[in-house]
Amino acid sequence: YIHSLIVDYEIGRENLTGYYNHFNGLIDEVTIYNRALTAEEIKAHYDAASSNLTPPIAVWHMDNNWQDSSVMGNHGTAYNGATFSATAKIGTHAGSFDGVDDYVGVADSSNLDITDNLTIELWVKPVAYPSVYASHLISKGSAITDSNFQWYFFGATAGGDYKYTRVYATAGGTWKAVSGSYLLDLNQWYHLAWVYNSSS
Repeated sequence: YIHSLIVDYEIGRENLTGYYNHFNGLIDEVTIYNRALTAEEIKAHYDAASSNLTPPIAVWHMDNNWQDSSVMGNHGTAYNGATFSATAKIGTHAGSFDGVDDYVGVADSSNLDITDNLTIELWVKPVAYPSVYASHLISKGSAITDSNFQWYFFGATAGGDYKYTRVYATAGGTWKAVSGSYLLDLNQWYHLAWVYNSSS
């Protein structure tokens, strides 16, 4: 199981006082499922450039608003100037984050407190590497080892050419991490997916 916390989701930063580590770039089509999608389903989403093939429990299209287009209605709120860019991967707009202080918060909801099977997909276009150890794409947690999950994007300042993403999660009571091996270049769109299956 994944540790469940009654805290907000945050897109574009980490929910940890003093270590917010804001993301600099564009984020589009953030989608959450309460089950583990198969590789075939994720590939279909990538090929179709759409996340609507499988009903999600939350999807933020970011087409000039922060509304959740799923039936759950987990709408987001922009803080400190998070805005939109017409340079979208899908639809008319993408969320634009300056890497300084802006982010989108989504209030905690019982349907987002997922502990067993989970998939998160999004499109991301970094425009600058983090000036600190790492930045955050999306997170749900209040402390380094007391989190549902934290999704990092590393930069060269992490001690090498670490331009990849890594997910940390408290799974089965243990703080665990999984890293992607693909390096993310600047000013290109990437489709990212993280899947957690409690049975495997």
